[in-house]
Amino acid sequence: LEFNVITFNAAISACEKGGRWETALQYLKAMAQTSIGTSTITFNSALSACQKCSEWKKALELFSLMATKRVEAATATFNAAISACGNAGKWEGALLLVGVMLQGKVEADIISLSAAISACEEVGAWEIALGLTEVMAHATVESDAAFFKAAIGVCGKGREWRRALCFFGEMAKKQVESCTVTYGMAVSACEKGSEVRNALLLVDIMLQSKFVLDTTTCCSAISACEKDQHWEHALHIFALMAESRLESNTITLSAVISVRESGG
Repeated sequence: LEFNVITFNAAISACEKGGRWETALQYLKAMAQTSIGTSTITFNSALSACQKCSEWKKALELFSLMATKRVEAATATFNAAISACGNAGKWEGALLLVGVMLQGKVEADIISLSAAISACEEVGAWEIALGLTEVMAHATVESDAAFFKAAIGVCGKGREWRRALCFFGEMAKKQVESCTVTYGMAVSACEKGSEVRNALLLVDIMLQSKFVLDTTTCCSAISACEKDQHWEHALHIFALMAESRLESNTITLSAVISVRESGG
C-alpha cells in the first residue's frame, strides 16, 4: 500500500470521526517524518479531532504548527480551533482567534462567531459576548438558529431584554425557525428585565403556535409575574404547568405563593 497525502488525510479524517485525536496526531507526526507534505485539509481534520475531544491545547499547538509550516489556515481551520477553546471554556483564546479572522484575510462565518459568543456566555463574560453579537449583526454572513440561540441567551444574562427581543424578531424576519428553547430564553430575558408584559406575550404566542411549554419557560414567566404583582397570570401559567404535567420547583412554588399573597 502506497502512503501519500490522500491516504494520510483519509486516515486522519477517520480518526476525527471516531474521536481518536491521539492517533490523528500520530499520523500527522508520521507525515512530518517522511517527504509527504501536509495540507490545509490534513490540519483541519486533526484540529477537528482535537476539538471534538476538548483538547484545546493540542488544537492551538496544531494551529501554531500550521503557521510554522506555512500551511494556509482556512475558515474551517479557525472554526475548529475556536470551538476547541469554547468547549473548554477558554473564551480568551476563542476571542483572540476571532480577532485574527476579522483583521486578516480569512472570513469569519456564523460558526466562528457563534462558537465565540457561546464560549463567552458560558463563563459569564456576557459584555464581550454582546459585543460579538453586534459584530455579527453587521456582518455579511447569514445568521442561523445556533447564533440566535447564543445571542438571545447572552442578552438575557446581560439583562438586555430589548436586544433579546430584537434578535428574536430578526429570527422571524430571516425565516429562521424558532423552538421551545429560544422562546424560553426570550422569556427569561424579559423576566430578568422585569418586563412582564412581553414575557406573557411570548408565552401566549407559544401556545397559539402549538409550541410545547417547558418548565424553564413557565418558571421564568411566573417569576416575571411575581416581580410585577400579576398574580392572576402567575396562577394561570401554574395551572398550565399542571395540565402539561410539568414539574415545578421550590422557586416556582415560592413565587406563586408570594404573588398570590400580594394580590390579596
